Order: sequence, then structure tokens, then C-alpha cells
Amino acid sequence: MSSKRVSKILNSLIALFFITSVYSQGVTVTSLLDDGSVGTLRWAITAANLDNNINEIDFTIGFSGTLTLTSNLPTITSNLTIIGPGVSNLIVSGNTQYSMFNVVGGSVLTLSGITFSNNASYNGSIFRADNSYSSVVASSINVTSNARNYAFYTNSNSSITISNSTFANNSGTLFGSDYGSAPNITSDIETDYTNRITVTGSTFDANTGIIFYTERYVKIDNCVFTANTQQIGYFRGVNRYQVLNSTFTNNTGGTLFSFSSWIGDTPSFGEGTLGTNNTLFQGNTFTGNTGTIINPGGSSKYDSKTAIINNIFINNGTSYTGTPAVIINNTLDNFISAVTHSVTESTLIVTMKRPVFNTNTGSGTLEVSDFELGISGGNATLISSIPTSISANGNIYTLGIALSGEISGAEMITVKPSTNSIYDGSFNVAGTSQQNNSIYLNFLDDDADGISNFSDLCPNTLPGVRVYSYNGCEDTTYPFITHFNYGATLNYPSNFVLTTNHTLYFTSYDPNWNSSINKLTPEKVLSTLFTPINADIQSLTADTSDNLYFVYYDYITNSSEIRKITPNGATSVLLSVSQGYLDNLTTDTSGNLYFIQNSASGDLRELKKMAADGTETVLTSDNNGYFQNLMVDSFGNIYFVFNNNNTNSRIIKKITADGSVSELYSTNDYIQNLKIDNLGNIYFVNQDSNNNTYQINKLISTGIVSNLYIYGTNVYPQSIAIDAMSNLYFATYDSNIGKSQINSITPEGIIVSYGEYTGNELYNDRNGTIYFNDNLNKKIMTNKIVQPTATLSNFDAITKYYFDGSFTITPPNTDSTGAFSYVSSDTNVATISGTTVTIVAAGVSTITATQDADATHLSNTISADLNVNAVTVVTKNGEITNIKPNYVNKNGAIGTSSGVGVNGEIKLTKTSSITLFTQVTIPFEEYFDLEAGSLCGGSCFDIVTSNYDLVFAAGGGTVRARMWWNNQYTDMAMVYDKSFDNLTSVDIANYYYCDYIGDPNLSCINVDTPPTDFVGIYHTNSGNYYAVQYLSEDTSGVTFKYKRLN
Repeated sequence: MSSKRVSKILNSLIALFFITSVYSQGVTVTSLLDDGSVGTLRWAITAANLDNNINEIDFTIGFSGTLTLTSNLPTITSNLTIIGPGVSNLIVSGNTQYSMFNVVGGSVLTLSGITFSNNASYNGSIFRADNSYSSVVASSINVTSNARNYAFYTNSNSSITISNSTFANNSGTLFGSDYGSAPNITSDIETDYTNRITVTGSTFDANTGIIFYTERYVKIDNCVFTANTQQIGYFRGVNRYQVLNSTFTNNTGGTLFSFSSWIGDTPSFGEGTLGTNNTLFQGNTFTGNTGTIINPGGSSKYDSKTAIINNIFINNGTSYTGTPAVIINNTLDNFISAVTHSVTESTLIVTMKRPVFNTNTGSGTLEVSDFELGISGGNATLISSIPTSISANGNIYTLGIALSGEISGAEMITVKPSTNSIYDGSFNVAGTSQQNNSIYLNFLDDDADGISNFSDLCPNTLPGVRVYSYNGCEDTTYPFITHFNYGATLNYPSNFVLTTNHTLYFTSYDPNWNSSINKLTPEKVLSTLFTPINADIQSLTADTSDNLYFVYYDYITNSSEIRKITPNGATSVLLSVSQGYLDNLTTDTSGNLYFIQNSASGDLRELKKMAADGTETVLTSDNNGYFQNLMVDSFGNIYFVFNNNNTNSRIIKKITADGSVSELYSTNDYIQNLKIDNLGNIYFVNQDSNNNTYQINKLISTGIVSNLYIYGTNVYPQSIAIDAMSNLYFATYDSNIGKSQINSITPEGIIVSYGEYTGNELYNDRNGTIYFNDNLNKKIMTNKIVQPTATLSNFDAITKYYFDGSFTITPPNTDSTGAFSYVSSDTNVATISGTTVTIVAAGVSTITATQDADATHLSNTISADLNVNAVTVVTKNGEITNIKPNYVNKNGAIGTSSGVGVNGEIKLTKTSSITLFTQVTIPFEEYFDLEAGSLCGGSCFDIVTSNYDLVFAAGGGTVRARMWWNNQYTDMAMVYDKSFDNLTSVDIANYYYCDYIGDPNLSCINVDTPPTDFVGIYHTNSGNYYAVQYLSEDTSGVTFKYKRLN
């Protein structure tokens, strides 16, 4: 048989097959083509539209593949059922351009078993039910990889119903709707709403676009939503919305459901007719969703039409906002608003959002068994998972906790309601998983460095330094410390100025962004110095007399003023400019003020100097450019950048004290952040205008410019500063990673990076102190400055007697202003209160003076011994004692003066403080006065009333000292059996004293070559006793020491 005849037979059979199929009320798709040929889906839909007897389309057995549209599929104009071969077998692709199924004229499309992808941008590019009560009923379909709005759309009186289907990995908005009826009475009869979307038994997974963006009725029932990243429902109409019996897990949209409609208008649509369940969430489970689950609309009008019933909320961001009309029988995770821990009281303070009870009848006081505690991490553990105690104050509950072990700071404690134990007044039960119920335990931190005592290997860290988190020891590589932790009290502190009295001034903003000048004392007392009204503070500086200067810009008049605030707070206006603006205030060490004045009406720019008496001088001016980066060095030289508009150049200029102007450097690149060190070197950031790159340059006095640092690609400068050691600090912003960091360059060129930087501009004063604001941690930071220790002196040992009363300590000499405190090492000998010492008993106690640190000096201590000598006296009862104060004095009275000794002699018991001993060296033949403590010259010998004591003379042919005493002293004793150090007032009466007048014992008059252990006791005309010990001699004189005994 010929091939031509075979072909004819086959064609006849195919035609006969399709004719037979048509007459059997359906057609079968056999081809994946989209050219309209026989067997294609396009052919089948066209055939159904033309023949009312065709109401079903199916696919041949084994049909599989992707059908890619080449144009919009024909609109469906009659009732039709399409039975696909299964979602794994057939994909219909819109090829991102063509619509799929559009149903009109009241027709009903019933469809199943197909996957839809790559939709077009069209309102209903997969399913569109359009007017006249048209509808689509779909089941067991798969919707994936659709990136355009809207895949499914109901227009006017129409509906789409989808069941048992999957929607995954779509980035376009899936469902939309508009027009149709808007009943003002909430109804449970679905057909009362003529524009409806209903989805049941379906799964939505990992979609990144909005799922429902609708204006009309939506019902979601028994569905599963997992890991979707955008809003699930943005419901905008007044129709009814129902979300029922569905599960929502790990969705990350900022809000899952929100509402906006005429209900929020004034007057409110359906205010008196719509039911409280017009928006209904019932029987759902929400777990691990990060955002707000339900936002009813943002006003009480929406809240009054919202019901949340019998849902379970577990570990979500926010369950709902506002005050919905009905919230009942839910398991909620939002009972707890906060938990705090008191380490000293060993308690947890749990704050509930609303009144709670331990029964579902709205009554019953909470008990310890209604809570469960859990702890993880760290060192401390719970002795019991049940609180040890409970007390209530309104909605605040204080729970006692029992811990074992010291808290390290890594312990996370969790407070959970026991199962079905805590209820609110609407019969909602607290779930065992709650928001805001876990915190890290507070810990003891003696040095306040943020590291617990348990973990701190350096427990005496100085305030403000950065420490290593693992051991609490100072990070010595980090050059900054916390100067002040301002927390939430300030916004963006800047323009830092340090005065000579170490007070820090700066500008900041309040929550309404009104600027002010703030004052921070060395004792870290913060106050507001000046707050402008309808104005802004734009520059701040200080002179060496601690006067502040700032630019005051008035928003109302558009005028600028330079104002001055004296140390006592007096404010005055130095200059007012109605047309133009002022900028770049700075001062020199002589109190002159420099600034830039710019004219608003013309191009005139002036650099001016204002003397302390207010006299203004124009240092330089120009009409073809502008000045910036004004600064003054310690010699009164002025530096600035002039931007020449005619030549498009930037010039660094210098003006000396005599007014001479010179150019130091010129470039066509932009210049930023001019700084100068104490050697006169200038640093600046240079921006290459051709390739938008930056580098830090150094300009030395000879005019040579060197490059210190080149910024990387997409790395930008923020600011630079110089410290007192000429280390250059600079902050950079890396747009590649979206972070800033702070770095330094040493004078030797070593570059160090210190990690992430969260501050604003770096500021440095003329002394090299650097300040910046740490925005993230709300701190003012400063560079570490090695402070000297306070120098303490003149705190000598003193001797007292047991029966002496109290005395006042004379503070040591010091170069610091820190306060002193005093401690006695032996309170059994002496006690101290403030600066008053009270003697308790005989003995030795070391008195230690400690001076606190001040703004410029570290703390220091100095010590001296207090020697309290015992005195034996007779008490009023005739008793011999050296400890009882009720002794008989020389006048027969009790105490306070000279007591009567055991042998009836007078015993001195009250005395002023004395030093232990004084050591001197005097020339030969010079007379020394013990009472005056100085040489008195040879003439003293002839003065009857003189108190000079003794003289050393050189004897014979060799140097040999002889010690003499003068007749003005009534007596002298030789001491050979007791050392100088051991002599006390007790010994005064125990030795024989020579009388110079007529004394036959010449050996008592002088001592030839006195031995080094020789000691003499001298009694002066003033009535005092001194011990003197010879020490040594040479050709120039004699050295000895002496001390007063009484």
C-alpha cells in the first residue's frame, strides 16, 4: 500500500476520533503546542466555546510536559470542566506575557490537576472571574514561580474557589479583587457577598510576594502558611474577612494581616450594623511568626468589628494590635510584658499586661505553682524550678528564686506559666510559651566594667576602659575610654569643647530635635547650659579663660549671631548678621576669636578676628570663592582652606600674627578635615575629583606633602583628629559592608585599626584630647591620657600621750584637688572620724591618707606613724595607772593637765604634736638653737635670754669635735645606758643633771671626741627637754640629731 494512501486513512481516523469525542460531550488534549491546531488546549477551549455540547476537556493518557503560551488563551464563555493530568505532569506557563483562564458571562470553570507558572502582569493572569456571576472552582492545582500581579482576580460579581492546592515560591501578588456588593450587615450566608475568594485545604510555602491584596470578601479555611516573607492578607474592603482553622508557622512579614476600608472613615461605614465578627480569626494556630499577626486597622472603629476566638499564639512577634472587640478562649503568648531580675534581692519581677487569675472564671490569686522557671548557660543553677515565694502589687508579681553558684552573666532565665494555670478576664489562657519572658540574670560587678565578678580576672579595672569580655581585663590596645554614659538622655552629642577647668561642653538635641548646649563637669554632673528658641546652634568653641562662643542661627529672622557665655553663666551677643551667616568659630591662646562671615546678598566672604574688647579686623576676604576649615595653632598662626571658584582650585593658606598671608599648598582636588599637630604639621583629606578616591596627606613646614593613607574602593572619610603625641586618628566608612571603623597612624607611620566605629565626627582640643559620640552605645568617648599620680608630702610621724585628747589631722601637701580620707591601722590605739583622731590607748598606729583622683591626677596615698606614749599617774582614788583618765593633776583636780606621778612629781600629760627627730649638719664653732631649730650665730653667746643650746668646736691640731653647752641652760644629763630612739618623757626625771654654775665636774661641761652612742638630755630655759645624739664629723662640720621629749 502506498504511503500516500496510508496517510489519508490515518487522517480520516483522527478526524473520526475527534468527531466522536465531540459528540461524547468532551475533547481530549494531545499536544503541548499552542498554535491552535487540533489536539491543543487552545483548540479545545475554542471548540467548547463554539459548541455548548462540549463541557469537558481532559488530557490523553501519559500526557506530560510544559505548555508555553504564545498568546492569551481564549476567554471561557460557557461552563467548562478541565481535568488536568496532574500537577507533576503538566505545567502551563504564561511565558511572563500571556493570560491563562478568563471566565465571563456567568460561566463556571472547574479545573484541576495542573501546575501554573510564569504568569503575566494582569489582573487575573492565571484565573480571572469577570462579572455576571462568573466563577472559577479549582482543586489540586500547583501555583509556583509566578512573579507578577495578580495571578487570581475576581472582578465585580464573581468568585474564585480553590481547594487542596499548593502555592509556593511565588514573588508576585497572588490574589486580588474589586467591585461587587458591599453589605453593611455582617452575614454568614456567603452568597450575600457577590465578589468572593475562598481558599480551603491549601498550602502556601516560601512565597515572597503579598498573597492576598483584596477589596472584597475573602475566606481562608484549613490552610497552612509556612516561611512566607511578605504580608499574607492586606484586606482593604468593607466585606467580610474570615481566617479559620489554619496554621501559620515561621512567616516573616512585618505584618501578616492588616485592614483598611470605609470602616475607618468618619462617619464609619456600617458602624452600627456590621457585627463584631465582620473580621474573624477563629481556630488558628500561629507559631514562630516574627512580625505582627493581626493589625485590625489602627483605630477603635476597626477594633470594634474584629473578633479573635479560640486561636493559639506561640512565640510570635506581636499577636495583635489595638483592642479588638472580641478576644476570647485563645491560648495567648502575650500575657507577660516584662521580666526583670534583682541580684541583691534574688527575685524576678514579672509584669503582666492585664489582670490575671488562676482559674478561667475570672477569679483566683496566682500562686508559686502557677509558674515554672528554667535556666540555661552560665555558672549558676536553679535549686528549684518553682519560685520560692510570690507577692503581687497590681499586675506586677515578685517571684523569689533560689540559685546555686555565683552568677556569671551568661545565665538565661525563663519564666513560664504552668499549663492551664493563668487566665485573663476573657477566658484566654496563658500558653507555656510566652513573649518577653526570658532575660539574662544580672550579676555582681564591683568595678562596673560589664564583666561579672565570677568571670573578672581584673576586678579593679579603672572606670570607662574597654575590657576583654572573657576575663574583664583592660584591652590595652584600644586607645579610648568611656568619658560619660548618657543613655537615653541625649541625642547625637557633638561639637565637643573642653575648658581649662576640665568641664566638657557640647551640643545635642532633644527628642523633638531642638538643639542645646550641655555642660558636663569633671564629676560627671550633666546639665543644660543654653537652649535656643526657634533657633539652632551651629558652632561651639572656648577660650583659655573658659568663655564659650557659639553661632546662634534664628529660624524666624534668618539671622546669625555670635554669642558668648562666661564661666558664671552670663550670655551676651558679640555680633549679629541679618544678611548672611557665620561659621568656623575658633580662638587663640590670647583670647582672640576668629570666624568666617559669608554674605547672603553677594559673593563676599570674609575671615575675621574679634579681639577681647570686641574690635573686629578683616584678615582676608574674597568674592570669588569661600573659606573653610579654619584653625589656629599655639603660636597664633591661622590656617584655612580657600576654595577658588574661578580656578577650581583649593589652597591651604596661613596668616601669621603680623597679618602676612602665604600659600602652603594648592590642588584641584577637594580638601577636607584640616588638622594641625603641636609641631606645626598639617593633616588633611584629599579627594581626587577625577576618580572619587580619598587619601590622607601630611604637609610639613618645608612645604613637602606626603601621603599617609589611601582609602579603598567605596571607602569614604568621616573625620580626623590629632592627639598630644601627634598620633592621627581617622574614621572611615566602608560602603561595601555598610560599616565604619576607627584607625590611627603613629608619627612613625604605623597604621592600626580598632574595629567597628559607631560615632560621629572626631573632635580634638588644643591639648590633644579627643572626643566623639558613640551613637550605638550612647556614650561619650575620649582617648586614654596617662594621668600623673598625685604628689603627696609633709605628712610626718607624730607622737602623742595616752591622756591627750582628740586632735585634727593636717592634710598632706598635694598638687591634686581630690578629697582626702584617713584610716587608722590599729583602732585599739586611735580611731578617726573625718579628720578628727581620738586616742584610745598607748601604742603605734599607722595613719594612711588617701586622696581621691581628680580630673588631672590619679589617686594616691601617704602614711605616717602615730606614736602614743603611756604615762603613769595617780588616780583620784590613789591608784597608780597609765590607762585611766581620772588622774589627779598638779592642782589637785581631776585630769586634763599635768598629772601627779607615782613619786609625787609633776607628769606632763598634754602636748602638741612633734616629729620623731630632726637631723642637721652644722659648721664648727657655730651656735645652734634647739628651740628655734636653726643657727643663731656667735652673738647668741652673749644674749642672756637666748635659747641656743650647744656648739661643736674643732680642737687641737687635728679635727676633733668637742661638744659644749651654754650657761643659759639650767641643766644637762649624760645618757649612756639608753639609746636615742628609746628615750621618752618618762626618762626626763631618771638622770642626774649638771649645773653649769659652780659645777666641779668639768667632764660634764664638755665632751672631747664624743662617741657615736653618746646621748645628752638638755633642759632649756623655755622648760623643754631635748635628746641630742652625735652622729659624725668631717673637716667641714658635725652631724647630729635631736628630738623634743616633752
